[in-house]
Amino acid sequence: MSLQFSYLSIYDGSKFCMGTYESGHPDEYDARELIADNEQLSQMVEALNGDATIVVEHYDFDTRIGKDELAEASHFAMIHAYNEMIRGTDRCEFIYRDDVERGDHLVFPWKEEEDV
Repeated sequence: MSLQFSYLSIYDGSKFCMGTYESGHPDEYDARELIADNEQLSQMVEALNGDATIVVEHYDFDTRIGKDELAEASHFAMIHAYNEMIRGTDRCEFIYRDDVERGDHLVFPWKEEEDV
């Protein structure tokens, strides 16, 4: 079994501004809803006057063989805890582990074509 999650990022066109983990693999429509429903993310997009670039990275974490069973209950808390635990060491962040497979990703401008 694998645990599907995504990292949704907002860029101002050249640099990273803000990001968050999300459950599952949202498509562009779902990502737009997630941003609109999240106060901090929607405020960031508004602050960029709608000129934000959205990047959604999809990941699959292999939860077989009894490893990291707590991931089922609160996998984002586990990811944050793991990243905090390895800070200052030579270990890689959670999403770069060998048992995390990177999937598809989306990149799209916040403004839709009919908005332009």
